[in-house]
Amino acid sequence: MERRLYYITLFSVMTGIVLSCLLFGLFYQVETKNIQQQFQAEVDKKADAITQAMELHFEALYSLRLAYDNYGLLGHDEFLSLAETIISRHPSIQALEWIPRVPDSERANIEAQLSEGNPNLFFTERVASGEMVRASDRSVYYPVHFIEPMAGNEAALGYDLGSNALRLDVIHRARDTGTLQLSEGLKLVQANDEHSGLLSFIPVYQMVSPQSVQHRRDTLVGFVLGVFKLGEILSETYIRGEEDIMEFKLIDIGASTDNKVLFKQPNIDAPEQLLELDFRYTHSVLDLGGRRWVIEATPTQTYFAQKRTQTPWAVFAVGIFFFGLSSWFGLVTMRQNKLFLEEIDIKNQALNQANAKLERLTKTDGLTGIANRRFFDEYFEQEFRRAQREDKPIALLVIDIDYFKEFNDAYGHQAGDRCLRLVASELERVLKRPADMIARIGGEEFGVLLPNTTNGEVVAKQCRTIVERLSIEHCGAGELAFVTVSIGAVSAESARGQTADTFFNTADSALYQAKKAGRNRVRAIKVRRELTADLASLC
Repeated sequence: MERRLYYITLFSVMTGIVLSCLLFGLFYQVETKNIQQQFQAEVDKKADAITQAMELHFEALYSLRLAYDNYGLLGHDEFLSLAETIISRHPSIQALEWIPRVPDSERANIEAQLSEGNPNLFFTERVASGEMVRASDRSVYYPVHFIEPMAGNEAALGYDLGSNALRLDVIHRARDTGTLQLSEGLKLVQANDEHSGLLSFIPVYQMVSPQSVQHRRDTLVGFVLGVFKLGEILSETYIRGEEDIMEFKLIDIGASTDNKVLFKQPNIDAPEQLLELDFRYTHSVLDLGGRRWVIEATPTQTYFAQKRTQTPWAVFAVGIFFFGLSSWFGLVTMRQNKLFLEEIDIKNQALNQANAKLERLTKTDGLTGIANRRFFDEYFEQEFRRAQREDKPIALLVIDIDYFKEFNDAYGHQAGDRCLRLVASELERVLKRPADMIARIGGEEFGVLLPNTTNGEVVAKQCRTIVERLSIEHCGAGELAFVTVSIGAVSAESARGQTADTFFNTADSALYQAKKAGRNRVRAIKVRRELTADLASLC
């Protein structure tokens, strides 16, 4: 009997030990997963900070390009004054530069301008030994013409960026796309250290926004160039003590092998102080200008040690003495909690689906599937206020199908509905940006809102052309023969000093003028900052 009790006791103790060990392992794994998720959240926060820091510097570069778009080519003093103002707000910028496109026939003139006050200046290039020499002959040069600040960047003045294959590739991408393009991480001409630098090119053309690649090549004037020191920019995102909790690298995915690692935070040298690679985490930082950056971070054992709690050990100790009750109570409680949460999730999903469906019904035009007048009015008021608050440009198009009543009379209302759906679908395809909006605001009338747009006439012309290309037969349209639209467009450099009603009425007035001019027309009005309406074009 005693032996039987002994075996029962031994079995109970062994069972308790086994169950306690299992619970200890379970809680340990859950805690490890939670710590890993916390680490990933901290890395995500770090990545977001880097993204915001880079975007802030790119916006500074765009402000310099905007000066070229608004005022044409800037003189030496004008460029330096504006660049100095920008750099004072962004001290992490190594330099701002103007890079003109210089054909070989104009090389002597530009070199003469560079050498004013310094006869030793001419176009230069860097040879394999690292020495700066006079640039070889080539058909086109891209020299550094203006640079701010000059102190510390003297070596870059006159340097022909087209002499370097990596830089020339970025120049060609920027020229052909018309957008900001980034270089790989590279050693700067003006730098004496080994830290990676970054070049950011924005093209400047003889006109704003040429539409084709060939047109961009033909009208290229030069580039606004921002030179950034990544180390200084990333130092703005530094979190105190992060070198003790992680090792992270900023990696350019598409770069050559030697230039892949843009930045590596100085960290612990002993490999044993890092965790296994299973905990390494990668997060996207930037996908812009032909480059894709990711942050690769690995937590340290110190990080995990700081986050560890005594919970697994407490569970193990309690399980030794109360394994039966604790296991049963924990299992029941967890199951009840899980079922309760699942039930709540199911109800929340059903509620969210119902709310989303209701919201779509209140904002969508039932016939065309695009936004309705109510949603358009709300969005227009919101974006107009934003444009006023941020002093941003805004454009509005009011589009009317020509002779639509005659179309309904000739073909019937079902054909008219099909026509409205086709026109709405084609107009919607013209809009490229997420913030742009099209809505049906009347029977055969549509509204197109273009936030942060200085020239709505370009989009208006595209809308008129794409509807005309539908070639929807219209026997009641007189000489037109097909369904066409008349468009009134208004573009404001600044929304300040206006109201949403007056802005809409201006577009409506432009529509009236387009219809009065014979229909299938675009009438565009530009509102300057001094609030004078200027009739821009009629087509």
